[in-house]
Amino acid sequence: MKFHHLLSGACLRAGCRVSLFVLTLCVGLWGISSVDAATKCQDAPKGMVCVNGGSVTLGSDKGARNERAAHSANVETFYLDRTEVSAKEYAACIKAGHCYDLYKVTIPASARRGARAVTHVNWFEAASYCRWRGKRLPTEAEWEYAARGINKADYGWGPEKPTCKLAHYRGCRPRRPQATDKGNPAGFGLFHMAGNVSEWVQDWYAPCYSGCKKACGAGCKGASPKGPCKGKTDCPTRRMKVAKGGAWNLRRVALKASTRKGWPLSYRSASIGFRCASSTPTLTPPGDKPLQLNKRPAPKAPTKPLSAEQLKIFKGFPVDDLKLKKLCPTKYRSGSNCRDPAHYVKSNEKRLKLFRPYLLNVGGGYIGIGADQNYNFIAWARSKIVWLMDYDMVIYWIHKMHRGLILNAANNKEYLAFWDKKNKKRAIAILQKVYDGDKDKKMILRAYRRYIGVLGRYFRMEWNHKDKAARDHWLVNDDNYQHMRKLYQLNRIHAIPGDLLKKNSLLGATKAAKKLGVTVRAFYFSNAEEYWNYPKTFREAMKIVPMDKRTVVVRTLSSRRWMTKRHSYFHYSVQGGLSFKKMLQARIYKGYFGFQYPSVRQMMERHRVNTPYGGFTTIGLPTR
Repeated sequence: MKFHHLLSGACLRAGCRVSLFVLTLCVGLWGISSVDAATKCQDAPKGMVCVNGGSVTLGSDKGARNERAAHSANVETFYLDRTEVSAKEYAACIKAGHCYDLYKVTIPASARRGARAVTHVNWFEAASYCRWRGKRLPTEAEWEYAARGINKADYGWGPEKPTCKLAHYRGCRPRRPQATDKGNPAGFGLFHMAGNVSEWVQDWYAPCYSGCKKACGAGCKGASPKGPCKGKTDCPTRRMKVAKGGAWNLRRVALKASTRKGWPLSYRSASIGFRCASSTPTLTPPGDKPLQLNKRPAPKAPTKPLSAEQLKIFKGFPVDDLKLKKLCPTKYRSGSNCRDPAHYVKSNEKRLKLFRPYLLNVGGGYIGIGADQNYNFIAWARSKIVWLMDYDMVIYWIHKMHRGLILNAANNKEYLAFWDKKNKKRAIAILQKVYDGDKDKKMILRAYRRYIGVLGRYFRMEWNHKDKAARDHWLVNDDNYQHMRKLYQLNRIHAIPGDLLKKNSLLGATKAAKKLGVTVRAFYFSNAEEYWNYPKTFREAMKIVPMDKRTVVVRTLSSRRWMTKRHSYFHYSVQGGLSFKKMLQARIYKGYFGFQYPSVRQMMERHRVNTPYGGFTTIGLPTR
């Protein structure tokens, strides 16, 4: 047996340290400059090995068609997991709320056992796990370079043909994936680079490297190749990702380092797992990055009302007719064809303060649905012009009720007093005066009488909350309250009936923003996106609305798919506006269904990034 195999198998399996002299001798024997090795490789993170970069011939002229043609590439030094990710390690990611619970998918119980390589993960889930660990998936070139080992052969251990002592493939026992650290490491000290499970890598799949239709071409050659589209997230010409290497149920011929297959990104298999890589020895999981408050100073507050011409644009578009939408048969259920019978007259999200760093002082315009949680976002953002809408007419009337009372309360204490029943008659008299002649007067008064108890308790709870400074509620902080009052005084808040699935209100608001030259910096869609796929009118509205790199979309999702019980009922998500706009317009491949526009579920599954706060993720946020 070769010396390097003895070193990697016996010593590395035992976890011993090798002296610098021995390492220098070894790298000299293997044709690698000891100087290069010393300057390139640093101490690898726990559970990883450093793979010293160099040149290599990838692919094979003698292999399957998709392995041709052999070509040269240069790979930078990188760090690779010593073993495949185990079911136990993936379960920790599920528990943290970052990874999707595989076991909601019907899979064999044997695949759930802790030490075995995790399988039945699709490409998105593999990439998400690696992000959670502060890593990434390896590129195809990196994976194959590492799998060829120091001798750059077909196998990590050298040119010898595979046996069940060297690899785990069809005919070897057990007839299932092995524990990730079982067997002898080879090459760079890596386990199972030639068997056990095939492994997802970063690259989009091309049917060959050169000499066929849709070949990879230059994207797979040269320095640090990343495959088609240079490894970018979006690659309109490709539908599949690469899985490298052999597996426990594949023949011996599939164990070569050049073996590759293409699979849809949502594909799951009992023979596909993954391991993670890093370009640096310092790992920074998303959860290690504290949220930084936006240090941008508050924009200048508006001082003038809109002109008559501007006001006509601001409010002069048709709104949705909500009478045509029937009630759903049960409470707390909604859909594209019916409305939840429950009236959400106040915020029921307890962790809205998570959004504050992303909204703080962004200014610009605001579009949102729901009740007074919007007032928090508007105040934090210091928005200058606002469109509020909801498909529940009760919420629309409550916004008008808030307006009437806010205009007649000079500060937040005076406003809070309106929600004490001893001041009920005075509040009703004010609303009667403000809305005299308004067709909604009767319903506004009815809403106040109906919800004075509910909203009064809610506002007093916020007022007396032990964490009120951090919560920074729009009513409790008088600066926030004064901003809302100023917007109402200047007639810069337009509350309307609106259904995100219909063609008038949302589209009208975005067209108005464009005509007024207002950059919309904040959107709030609550959990509405979970109940339907984005209709054409919604995509059109988001396409035309002015956004910039400060724009954010905040949402509070309630699907069990994203919930973590130990944090809260809702999952909180913030997405960069430009990212949202781009994703809405780009069709994605959905396997049997072909190319379709994405839903919020696909956006979350494919692109969410964890934060230090459980139950809170981000998508596509630019560096500010």
